[in-house]
Amino acid sequence: MKFSFFMLVGFLFTLFITNASADDIVGKWKLINDKTGFYEANVVISKNSDSTFEGKIDEIYHLPNTKNSKDKCTACTGKLNNHSIIGFPLLTQFVVNPKKSDEYINGFIVDPENGKRYKGLIRVATNSRKLTITGYIGTSILGRTQTWIRSKD
Repeated sequence: MKFSFFMLVGFLFTLFITNASADDIVGKWKLINDKTGFYEANVVISKNSDSTFEGKIDEIYHLPNTKNSKDKCTACTGKLNNHSIIGFPLLTQFVVNPKKSDEYINGFIVDPENGKRYKGLIRVATNSRKLTITGYIGTSILGRTQTWIRSKD
């Protein structure tokens, strides 16, 4: 009887921890450009009513000694054509991987620099302070990866 009680408590605790970590990506993140190493933008990730996650650009920062970068996605097509960079839906349709609660899959990433849409994979670091974002065509092994840092704001 005692054993069953402890198993139930352990199961409920594990369930609570798993559900608590499922929303670890919600919040504001600093986008660090993997090519330049500079802090490029803030992205706010939120959970939609259909349990998918999306990330929108909240703020942009310009590289040192450069003029302002473009403020619209002129390379984008369809409804994203000429979309403002502020509020731009960078990440869409991500869901928690049912096999790994620290991984988000089946989503898409749109690069506002070239307007291209990529499949996406998001992994949460153990401490929930970093995200590894991979955009790819085909397989994620051949993709481009960035590390984002949780903002303290």
